[in-house]
Amino acid sequence: MAKDKTLEANYIIKSNEYTLRCFKRWETILAIHSQLFNWLFKFSAWHLYDPDAEKVFKTLRNAGAKLVVASNFHTRLRPVLQALNCDYWFDIVAVSGEAIFGFPLERGK
Repeated sequence: MAKDKTLEANYIIKSNEYTLRCFKRWETILAIHSQLFNWLFKFSAWHLYDPDAEKVFKTLRNAGAKLVVASNFHTRLRPVLQALNCDYWFDIVAVSGEAIFGFPLERGK
C-alpha cells in the first residue's frame, strides 16, 4: 500500500507555509481593493474623458436622439453623473444596482 504523503510532517509544514504566503497575498489584495473601492466613491476620482463630450451629446439631442445609459455600475452612478454636471444629457439612466435583475437579464433562473 502506498504511503499517504499528506500525513508526513514535512508535507504539512510546506503546505501550511504555502497557505500562509497565499493568505498574506490575499490580505494585500483585500487592502488594495478596499482602498480602490473607497477612492471610487469620491467625486474627485471621476472626470469626463473627453472635454468635447458635451458638444457631442448636445448635437445628438438637437438632432432628436433619445439618449440612454444602461449600466451595470453601482447605484453611485447617478450622483457621479450629477457631480460631473452631465446627468441632464440623458433621457433615461438605468442602473442594474437599482433594478431587481442585473444586465443582461439572466433567463431561466
